[in-house]
Amino acid sequence: MNYWLCTTEYPPFFGGGISTYCKNTVDLFLKYKNNITVIVFDPNLNSQSNIQIINKKNNLRIVRFNLTFNSFYQNMGFNQNLSYRFSEVIELLIKKDKRIPDVIEFQDYLGIGYYSLIRKYSLEDPFSKIKFITTIHSPIFLLKEVNLENIYKFPEFWIGEMEKFQIKASDGVIFPSIFIKNQILNRLKIQNYKVIRNPISIPKLNQNNKIDVDKKERLIYFGRLEYRKGIYQFLKILKKIDLLRNLKIDLFGRDTFLPVKNTSIKKLIEKEFSFYIQNENIRISDPIPPKNLIEKMSFYKAVVLPSVFESLPNAVLESMLVKKCVLTTPYGGQGELIENGKNGFIFDLTEESIFQTFKKFLSLDNKEIKKIGENAYQTVLKNFDNKKIYEEKNNFIKNINRKLINYFPFYSNDFNQVNIKLEKNPLLSIIIPYYNAHQYIEETIKSILKSSYKNKEIIIVDDGSDNYYSIKKLKEIKNKYPQVKIVHKENGGLASARNFGAFHASGKIIAFLDADDKIHKEYYSSAIKILKNYKNVAFVYSWANYIEKNNGYYITYPTEFPYSLIHNPTTSGSLVIYKEIFEKFGKNDERFIFGMEDYDMIINLLENNFGGISIPKTLFYYRVRNDSMARQFNYFNLNYLYSLLFKKHKNLYQKHIVEALNLINSNGPAYTFDNPSWETTTASKLINKKEINLENNNSIEPIINPAFKQKIKIIINKFPIIKKLIYKITEKIK
Repeated sequence: MNYWLCTTEYPPFFGGGISTYCKNTVDLFLKYKNNITVIVFDPNLNSQSNIQIINKKNNLRIVRFNLTFNSFYQNMGFNQNLSYRFSEVIELLIKKDKRIPDVIEFQDYLGIGYYSLIRKYSLEDPFSKIKFITTIHSPIFLLKEVNLENIYKFPEFWIGEMEKFQIKASDGVIFPSIFIKNQILNRLKIQNYKVIRNPISIPKLNQNNKIDVDKKERLIYFGRLEYRKGIYQFLKILKKIDLLRNLKIDLFGRDTFLPVKNTSIKKLIEKEFSFYIQNENIRISDPIPPKNLIEKMSFYKAVVLPSVFESLPNAVLESMLVKKCVLTTPYGGQGELIENGKNGFIFDLTEESIFQTFKKFLSLDNKEIKKIGENAYQTVLKNFDNKKIYEEKNNFIKNINRKLINYFPFYSNDFNQVNIKLEKNPLLSIIIPYYNAHQYIEETIKSILKSSYKNKEIIIVDDGSDNYYSIKKLKEIKNKYPQVKIVHKENGGLASARNFGAFHASGKIIAFLDADDKIHKEYYSSAIKILKNYKNVAFVYSWANYIEKNNGYYITYPTEFPYSLIHNPTTSGSLVIYKEIFEKFGKNDERFIFGMEDYDMIINLLENNFGGISIPKTLFYYRVRNDSMARQFNYFNLNYLYSLLFKKHKNLYQKHIVEALNLINSNGPAYTFDNPSWETTTASKLINKKEINLENNNSIEPIINPAFKQKIKIIINKFPIIKKLIYKITEKIK
């Protein structure tokens, strides 16, 4: 099997659960003579040569890559950039190999497979031909909630949305435990999944390890000092029931920030348990290097891992494999392995459960504890047979059908099925509203005529032009382009012009394009291909490239709730849509005289349960002019337009009011941001970062985007004089 594994963690870097899983999975598949490619993000790689291919022995290829900094990527947040780069590296390797892999596996964490799957469901080759699977570890949209963090704040909210789509859209999903399966299935509808344990690496035990006399009665906790790991809550309960005086526990782990307390877990423990720290009932140390873990554990009587939420914690398996007695919670895959009192101890994070469990544990002698450790070891060997795990995973992959489904995998809503039959090459009617727009109309027409989609008609709607040159230009077009149909009406504005054009359209599919914008030659072919393939997609759009007064990009997304209700996720001015659906549910409202009539159209379609998807390519060119409608937006008319929007669609907004309010409350008014993959300036101002210990902040995206930060670092290293100048300025500030 030609097996590709995409990850953000792979040895020698990182020592967490994902890194361990990837190493064990690669070793297992190599053992059975598979060809393995590991694609891993490496921020330490020089950005000037941002892809490194290392061919190892034994059919192993490791591909490391870094982010790029061109103008296109500067419009993306860090994790959005990361996901798109994964898709580009996959595309590059397939071109190099001249064949597609049998399967590509992604981790769920950070949604790194989002754009590979978006491109697959946009029917783009080679992605549409690839089997994609996702193995669940611990997705952000669950972790943030458990860690009492704001799940609606950008960019973390959007990372969670990327993860949800990736999981829903994967051809197969693998859960390492029943616990995590139930957590995900309570939130997402998934068709093809299986519970398959993670492969393990059995350590070589040194029977001569001596127990340090001073430490033999101590317990050990190792892992992040994080709220979801439960160590802080566990210690609070021990203190409350007065058991902490009778226990001695050493904590090893990296500190993390707890936003609701505006401090770190370590500082909370140091503050609230100072008496016990002084008496050495509690000792806090740095993380244990992975190579020293087995030896370190041998010094301790038992392992305590009181997690609030886990998938299948590697720390529990590692402890059981070195024959340690583990005291843990049932909130993860560990609860499916441990029989209370036989091969470990299970307790809830309640006073009664902890009291009874530790009362029983403290009554055991060393011989009984050793027996529990032996049973733990045998339990892992029995439940984690690597040969069986390989066979289950191999069969699961082989049984995946490569054929694309004809329903787009929306994750937040089940949109209506479109019951409109299309011919093989349906007529496309392209509607161009025109009002005194003589300067660019010919550019617009030429871009349409270059389109690879041939069965089309072009309709210019003259919205009562009264400019001499604009009227003259229409006459020229009539003579020069006889295939262009021109219809005239009294001036009524952009909304009425679009509606009028739709009325005169002959095609079952219509597209809108303003008189100064352009399209890529493949846009209409790609859009119609998507409409023909998916029964639950009513309209299509793409990313936009700004031209003339701006050279940036506008990134669009499929219509998912709740984000679509507070910000337009589409390039609605270039929409490709079924004519019948537009006329029944999407007509532009002429009351939106200051703009946003196109966003109102999208909300109207969503309210009637019709969804749309984005082609993740810049196939639409939006001209930014000083006198364009979008340039006339201001605080007052934007607020008026949003109030009009909310009032008109109050039933839809009431249905999603909790999520919509949370998004606005967390990120500021919708008109203050364009991309949910970046932290908003409003949110940034509200957070007093001087009060936050940023060294301990475990936020997924740093305050400064890492890609930008690294670019600055490269420039500084290239020009020593800048480095000296920064040093002098820093010294003066000090």
